[in-house]
Amino acid sequence: MKIEDVLRRIRNPEWREYLRKVTKGAKTTGKVIARYDGAIAYVDEKIGVLMDFWRNVAFWMSVLLY
Repeated sequence: MKIEDVLRRIRNPEWREYLRKVTKGAKTTGKVIARYDGAIAYVDEKIGVLMDFWRNVAFWMSVLLY
């Protein structure tokens, strides 16, 4: 589905303009969904890196303290 078709259905002009800005030129809803999926995958990866870091810190803290 085309983004402009979706935006035309939104009655609130402020909300419509906000959505137009955040979709950043995407032509279809598929593109928006793909961007969202990519953002979720990126954040998931970074959370995994952070969790690995804290596991490593906890391991070394236990080694150094005991």
